[in-house]
Amino acid sequence: MTQDILVLNTRPERQAKPLTNKITRLGAKVIECPSLKIIGLDRDVEKINKTKFKNDDVIIFTSANAVYFYFKKSMSNIKQNTVIAIGPATQAALLERKIYAICPKTFNSSGILKMTELRENKNITIITGYNPKKQLHSCLQETGHKVTLIEAYKRIINNDSITKIKNITKLDYILISSRDSLIALNQLIIESGKIELKTAAIITINIDVRKLAIKLGFNDNIIVSKDATDASLENCIKEIIDHNKLKD
Repeated sequence: MTQDILVLNTRPERQAKPLTNKITRLGAKVIECPSLKIIGLDRDVEKINKTKFKNDDVIIFTSANAVYFYFKKSMSNIKQNTVIAIGPATQAALLERKIYAICPKTFNSSGILKMTELRENKNITIITGYNPKKQLHSCLQETGHKVTLIEAYKRIINNDSITKIKNITKLDYILISSRDSLIALNQLIIESGKIELKTAAIITINIDVRKLAIKLGFNDNIIVSKDATDASLENCIKEIIDHNKLKD
């Protein structure tokens, strides 16, 4: 039955609540257990504060966290620039600041690299997290763009969640919204001595995270959502609930 569905929401604390609210409105129960803690980085603050964009410069935000932590430090006016958001959640975070951003057709670095807005050489600033994947930065440089990298935040394992994990006795689904989140959750489960939680089904964002989950010993009953947005993850839960109603 619907009320028996218990979902572990592993999104970072600041991002967890909107998704939790959507899932609970569907009738499921949710435990918020952020596997990662997101902290702002100060080392690029000077670079952020000195950044003065020209109108033809391109700014790329690789996550909603990049938007949040960048604008905690910067007052830059980028409304006249071409702003690219890696996906809908990042785009929405920018729109909240009245900044219109465009998205690639596929919500990843490969999608950005195919965008027509980047066909001509540009000055590009990538605003991202600590130690990002090299593909986007390297490929843009190789095609003649001048690229500046600003690392605005860092993900660390949220050890505060260990106590909560230890107290979980029943679990049906685990929501995993990134590769880093999965790796952190795996470590937290091991440290909590709750290996049995790996038998819960997983809802995640792409095939690569699915493969890693299986490699780490999680249940291979894994649902892959359309993308990493709250709406897509919510839709997965809705389909599960609708299916259970049919069985009832």
